[in-house]
Amino acid sequence: MTTEPALDAVAVATTVAVLASYVGVGGVGAWSGGLLLGVTAGIAARLGVRQVAVDRGLAPLRPAGDRLRGRIYVETRIRAPLDRVWALTQEPEQHARWDLRFGRIEPVGSDAGALRFSYSTLGVAGQGVHVGDRWRQSGGATSSLRFASSHRLSPIAEGAGYWRYEPSGEGLRFLTGYDYRPRYPHIDLVFRPLMAWATAWSFDRLRLWAERHQRPGRSLVVAFADFGVRCATVAVAGVAGDGLTAAAAAILMRWVPVLPCVPSASRCLRHPPDARSGTAPQALATLEDA
Repeated sequence: MTTEPALDAVAVATTVAVLASYVGVGGVGAWSGGLLLGVTAGIAARLGVRQVAVDRGLAPLRPAGDRLRGRIYVETRIRAPLDRVWALTQEPEQHARWDLRFGRIEPVGSDAGALRFSYSTLGVAGQGVHVGDRWRQSGGATSSLRFASSHRLSPIAEGAGYWRYEPSGEGLRFLTGYDYRPRYPHIDLVFRPLMAWATAWSFDRLRLWAERHQRPGRSLVVAFADFGVRCATVAVAGVAGDGLTAAAAAILMRWVPVLPCVPSASRCLRHPPDARSGTAPQALATLEDA
């Protein structure tokens, strides 16, 4: 019995897994990551690998006191004034341009100083409420929000989170922490890592816009171009050689850094460096549900 088909299958699985890993670092969209992860899971199933689902035991959205430990944490440093970053993040129309997680954000009114808004992504709609605070003395700011969706296709039922804007050295620390209750816990095993990646990738796209005045649309184009070149390199290696050659090319492409103009999630910090960064502002504890 020959082992070549099995070796080819392993090589293909390795190639897809490495490309999926690349998407997790600096790729072009959450759909790409989901597709590659799905293909990898399918290949693994064909090879007899079983998938084990684990109950994550999510922390409550309303913790004791005013503290919320964001299950997803992302931080970037932006060499731009607070006023510019505040405008690009607090204005709904501007926010939707750089944040991969939202297709549309529209304000729908205010209540006791909190702004209510609606949002949609690929036809899946939801609503939220947020409040922003700026401190003139320290030069920093925070923004707290709660969000929810009753749409049956939304993987998120409800959630809460915060942004912090902290002047530091040459620029600004911009960070977020948030958590949510998944509507479908098993799907969340894949969806949550993709949400974390999409947040980090979007933060780097925001950084390029604030620092280099590179518009979000251009960032998306160069990201697609970068990803396309890497995929083409792997494809050519596979055609010219075999499955193992393609796997080797995929590993090589995984470690070739992206250009400075290409957004990359790897440029962002993914774990809070201190307790304060991972703690929600007091305003979140008193913010009404979405």
